[in-house]
Amino acid sequence: HYRGRSFPWRRPFSRLSCRCRTLWCTEHSRPRNVSISEDQIFQSVIGAIGYIKENLQSKLSVEQIAEHAGFSKYYFLRLFKRITGTSIMGYLQSCRLAAAKQYLAGTSKSIGEIVDSCGFSDSSNFSRTFKEQVGCTPSEFRKRYKNI
Repeated sequence: HYRGRSFPWRRPFSRLSCRCRTLWCTEHSRPRNVSISEDQIFQSVIGAIGYIKENLQSKLSVEQIAEHAGFSKYYFLRLFKRITGTSIMGYLQSCRLAAAKQYLAGTSKSIGEIVDSCGFSDSSNFSRTFKEQVGCTPSEFRKRYKNI
C-alpha cells in the first residue's frame, strides 16, 4: 500500500501468478479428488517398466519415466515403490546390470561398448557399480561366465 492505496498494477500480476500456479499444478500432479484405480496404477507401472527396458541405453531420468507414465515425478516415485517394492532408480540400475551381465557372458563387446549399450554414464561408474552389486569386476565376471 502506498499512502493508504494499493498499487493497481499488482493485481493483474497476482492473478496471473495464481493462474500459472494452478495450470502448473494441474499439469504436474493428479488432482486429489480424482481417484485412480489400482488397475490403472498397475498398468502405468507396467508401462514404465516396458519404457525403461526399451530405452535402457538412453540416459533416462525419473522425470522422463514419470512423464511417460502420465504422472508427476514425486507421485510416480511413490506409486512405483508401492507396486514394485523398489525405487525407479534402483530398478533401472538392476536392469542395466542384468543387461551388462548378458553382454559380458554372451558377447565379446568391449567394456566401453557395454557401458554405452547399457546406459551407464562412464566406465569407472559402471565398474564401481558392478563390483558393489555383483561382487566382482566386469572382467572377472566375463572370465567366469563367458559362454556358459
